[in-house]
Amino acid sequence: MRRTLLRILDGSQFANAMMNWGSRGPIRLPDDPSELLHLHLSGAPAEVSFAPMHGTQQRKHVESLSLAAFCPAADGLARWVSVDLDGPSHGDAGLADPAHAARVIISAADGAGLADGLLIAKSRSGAGRHLFLLLPGPVPLDNAAIGLAGLVARAYRLAAADVAEYGALHAFRRVDGAIAEPGESVELIPRSTVKPARGWSLVLPVASQLIEAVEKVPVADAWHWARLVAESKRGFPRQTLTTPRTSSTGRRKYAHSNSTPLERIDARTRLFLSGQVQPGGRNRACFSAAANLLGCGVDAREAEELVLAGASSCGLPAHEARAAFASAVGVLQRKGRR
Repeated sequence: MRRTLLRILDGSQFANAMMNWGSRGPIRLPDDPSELLHLHLSGAPAEVSFAPMHGTQQRKHVESLSLAAFCPAADGLARWVSVDLDGPSHGDAGLADPAHAARVIISAADGAGLADGLLIAKSRSGAGRHLFLLLPGPVPLDNAAIGLAGLVARAYRLAAADVAEYGALHAFRRVDGAIAEPGESVELIPRSTVKPARGWSLVLPVASQLIEAVEKVPVADAWHWARLVAESKRGFPRQTLTTPRTSSTGRRKYAHSNSTPLERIDARTRLFLSGQVQPGGRNRACFSAAANLLGCGVDAREAEELVLAGASSCGLPAHEARAAFASAVGVLQRKGRR
């Protein structure tokens, strides 16, 4: 559990903490927040560095430490995205059934190939639900916001189909009977592509709040995340890859003319992006993956993000991955393919 929370806090300089006066306040995190996380998980007292936006940093004592993480991190990159589902304790505007809404979002994530990156917890009241999706690596804020919006849009479509086909309770129906819009009882983090001073925050769970115990750090698959972002940017169309056929020249062609660049990448590239390349062949695999992504028509910025995320999953240093990517760009430019 602590390793999962450390991943959520990766790159962060600040967190929110519940202060003794009954509201949350920003605190500066130490270089290694492991001890603070231990106190958070146990709800023990703690000494924290209260760091107001406009004021002097000072030490404060809190009787029971409760932390909330900021998204994006200090470098402006997002390591996670989340959905905060408010329950009936928030009044008529709260969701009638946050647990059902959470199940629909989980189903949407599963359909997008991202369920392995989910962390699902009850809110402090026990009625609401907090869903964290841990990303394969640091991503730009705009991609994080667009990808999350695309995922929630899929969930809303599933919920609408649920009503149309089965007459079931709408997953996002409020206590007052209205359908909750994203931003009301369904809060997305990040909320937009414009970062506030320190980001948006969501309370970190403790073990007793988890819907399922965490045996290993959940991490979303890099290829499926990139595909979700790409499809979301195009307006959320759903493309289906057809069986490739072989031309007279021996090259593979796709019967579906609308197949996306990411659907055309090589299986070896997918292995690299999923972190399944062992030491000894990582640099070569990184170069090949970069060349394949670019050659298939993936946008250069998106391709570089994918390569860096895959390198991180494989344990390849970022500077080596950037060098391999630059080499691939150079080779393709000399061949006149980009």
